[in-house]
Amino acid sequence: MRRLAPVTLVLCAGCASYDAPGGPAPLGALAAGVAPALELVQPAPGVPVRVSHVRIQAADYESLTAQPVAAGRFSVAPDAIDREALQPLLQWPLVAEAEPLRAALLPTELDSLDDLRLAAAKSLADVLLVYTVDTRFEAEGRSVEPLDDVPLGAEAGADARIVSTASAVLVDVRTGYPYGTARGSARLVDIADAWSSASALDRRRLDAERQALAALVADAERLWDAVAGQSGFSRTDDASPTHAR
Repeated sequence: MRRLAPVTLVLCAGCASYDAPGGPAPLGALAAGVAPALELVQPAPGVPVRVSHVRIQAADYESLTAQPVAAGRFSVAPDAIDREALQPLLQWPLVAEAEPLRAALLPTELDSLDDLRLAAAKSLADVLLVYTVDTRFEAEGRSVEPLDDVPLGAEAGADARIVSTASAVLVDVRTGYPYGTARGSARLVDIADAWSSASALDRRRLDAERQALAALVADAERLWDAVAGQSGFSRTDDASPTHAR
C-alpha cells in the first residue's frame, strides 16, 4: 500500500492524486562494491564493441509506465522511453551494437552489479552501462517522496516543478573494470497546468526523464571518448558503426 505523504493531507485530503514513481537504485553503493580501477588492468574490448545498457531502480519501484522485470537488492525496470533515449550510443566510436540487457538473461535475485555483468556476458556484450533515474516532484516548497501521493489541482501545482537526475556507471563486462561514471539532470518548471490530471502529470514526468537521460548519454559519451582515446581509438570514416537491429 502506498504511503500518504503529509503534503497530501495538508493540501488535498479526499481529492484526486497522482502516484509518484518509485525511487532510484543505490547505484553509488553498488558501484562501491566494484574493485577499484587501480586494482585492475584496464581491458581492451574487442573491436567492434558491443554495449549492453540496463536501467535499475529501487527494489520496490513502480510507475504508470514501467514495472520491474527482476528484483532483489534493486530492480531492473526498463521504461518505454529508454531505448530511444539511448539510441545515441550507436554513434559512439567503434560501437557496433547497443542493446538493452534482456530480461530473460537475468538471475531470479539481483544482489550486485556482477549479476548484471553475468547477464551481459551471456549476450556477448563487451561494455555495460548501468543507469538509474531519480525523479522528484516539488510542490509548495516540499519534495514528495518516491511512491507517495502527489496532490492534484490548481492549488497544489501553483509552485510546482519536476526534478529528474540520471546517474550511470560504465563497466567492462569481462573484468568488472569501472571506466567511470556519468550524470545528467533536468528541471521542469512552470508546469502548473500538468497538475490537472494524473496522466498529464505523468507525461511531464516522462519529459523530465527524457531530458535527464539525454544529458546522461552526452556525459557518458564524453567518458567513452576519453576511454577510446586512451586506447588509441578514434572516430574515423572507415570505422563506421554497424547499427543494431
